[in-house]
Amino acid sequence: MTAVAAVLAAPAPPASSSLAERLRALVLTYWLSAASYGAESFATAQRVLGSPIGLLLLIGWSFAFWYHLCNGMRHLCWDIGWGFELKQVYATGWIVVGASIFASMDSGT
Repeated sequence: MTAVAAVLAAPAPPASSSLAERLRALVLTYWLSAASYGAESFATAQRVLGSPIGLLLLIGWSFAFWYHLCNGMRHLCWDIGWGFELKQVYATGWIVVGASIFASMDSGT
């Protein structure tokens, strides 16, 4: 199995973390760009986000927000020198994912 196939078959928390960060940035950039282009663009973005597919995006955006917040705290721990052992990297990665799911469900989306 090649390295790429192995990552795609069972992505590790660090790889999943990186992908989730990029997807979060895309969704947030779309929404903020629409707001900055004026009322008509923002109204279009609101219609898109109010549709069934848009609601799924909002749920994902809520998860991405909480994920970004929790992963930021993880990075703060890294900044003070804690959590560099491979076991800790994987454990904290899964803790971040679990906390993000819990917070997303609790945020009412």
